[in-house]
Amino acid sequence: MSQFDVRFVKRGYWTNLEQGSIMGKTLTTDVKTGTIIIAFLAILSSLTISQLWKIVLFLIHQIRANGAPADGLFRQQQALLRSLPTPGSMLVDMAKLWWTWRHNIDHAFRRSLFHLGLSTVFMGATLIAGIFSSNVVSSANLQVLVQSPFCGPINLNSSDPNVYTVFSRLETRNTKVGAAASLLAKECYRNNTDTLGNCQTFTRPNIPFARHRARCPFSQSVCAHGVNEEMMGVQFDSGLVDLNEGFGLNLEARDRVKFRKRTTYSVLQTDPYTSFMNATQESNFSRTPLLPEEMVVLHYGGLLNFTTGVASTDETYIYSLLKSNFTGYYSLT
Repeated sequence: MSQFDVRFVKRGYWTNLEQGSIMGKTLTTDVKTGTIIIAFLAILSSLTISQLWKIVLFLIHQIRANGAPADGLFRQQQALLRSLPTPGSMLVDMAKLWWTWRHNIDHAFRRSLFHLGLSTVFMGATLIAGIFSSNVVSSANLQVLVQSPFCGPINLNSSDPNVYTVFSRLETRNTKVGAAASLLAKECYRNNTDTLGNCQTFTRPNIPFARHRARCPFSQSVCAHGVNEEMMGVQFDSGLVDLNEGFGLNLEARDRVKFRKRTTYSVLQTDPYTSFMNATQESNFSRTPLLPEEMVVLHYGGLLNFTTGVASTDETYIYSLLKSNFTGYYSLT
């Protein structure tokens, strides 16, 4: 089960559409209520089968009581049916009657076979009902319906005076989500069949991507040239992912859509689109520039400014050249 605040779990009746409209009928309760329901179902199933058994015996007795002449086996069977024994008692007593009369009358076993089979069926039904009544309630690997009042679209209006505050909070949230997603990816996106406990947070531990060579998605004047210029890119494709199966939503078939994420990466030329400037010329620098410190600027198109709603100049990315003095180490996991 996902690790989240239990106050967002919907309590009560709902339908888990993943298991179908019939088998997916679900009643979500707390542990105490679930224990009471298990005990109630066990008692109810036992009483129901017991009363049904008595009704069946009474009907069989009345159908057989036609007033015609009969032998001793028939009359003793009728007396046994009229006493309404339990299925186990009837199985044993009918077997005793057959054994006693087997040499005295013809077809004693055939005349007892129906009652023996009926007793066996009801004994099995009682056992199965007891087992399944306990399986109705599940306490491991639960699937619950999350109902949060905080879910909804984020509207960023550039004319709103508080848009910068909203955007700042959104950035803080994205940072936290990104850190959690990074840890989750290291644990769950592996080429093996084992999944750790944290990987069960979502409906599916991971969504596999198909990877293949592709054309550079940009203009040929921007794309780097190599041996095979036609296939200089790498494309990752998730395929069509159903909202219910991939994202854990609980929607009817008429309300569901399929989502697809397809991204193409390619190496770009840098020389025509690169410039350098002094760090003191950057007005949006988050710290005091070190002297002398230079910045490398990549000109691949402007980015949208969420505060003003206007695209910036053609400065796409700006990096400090101080990073070139540090060496990064990477390892495959």
